[in-house]
Amino acid sequence: EVVVHAPYLINLGNLNPEKSEFSYNILVNEINRTTAMGCRYLVLHPGAHVKAGDEAGLNQIILGLNTVMHENMTCKIALETMAGKGNEVGKTFEELSSIIDFSISIFSLTGSTVFTSFSTVLLLVDAVFVLPSGIKLSSPFPRPPLLTAIILLLY
Repeated sequence: EVVVHAPYLINLGNLNPEKSEFSYNILVNEINRTTAMGCRYLVLHPGAHVKAGDEAGLNQIILGLNTVMHENMTCKIALETMAGKGNEVGKTFEELSSIIDFSISIFSLTGSTVFTSFSTVLLLVDAVFVLPSGIKLSSPFPRPPLLTAIILLLY
C-alpha cells in the first residue's frame, strides 16, 4: 500500500495568519492529491509553535486540522511524531494525544457525522523521530478513546 507524506512546508502550529493560510492550502491540496491517487494515508508532521509556546501551538494545530478536514474525506491523516527540536509540537505522546482528542471534540461539535470512531486521524510513531526525543517505545501511549489505529515505523 502506498502512503503519502505531506510536504515539510506545512506548519499547522504557526500562529501567523498568512503562514497558517499557506499551510492550510497546501494541506488541502495534499488531501485532494492523496484521494485522487486512491491512497488511504497522508502522513503529516503537526508543526512548530514558532516561539508562541506549546499550548498555543497545540491549539493552532487543532484549529488547522479542523479547518481542513471535511465530510467527504476518504484519506486518513496520520500524525507523525516529532523529534522535539526547537519549537516542535507533537514530540510526546501526550501532545499527540491532546491534538487527536481535541480535534475529535471540536469536529463533533459541528454536527458532522463523518468522524464516527474518528477513523480519519491516526498516529504514526516513527522511531527515527521518537528515539531522539527521549521517548522509549515501551512508554505507554495515553490513547484517546476514539483513536482507532497506531502505525509504528521501525527501520
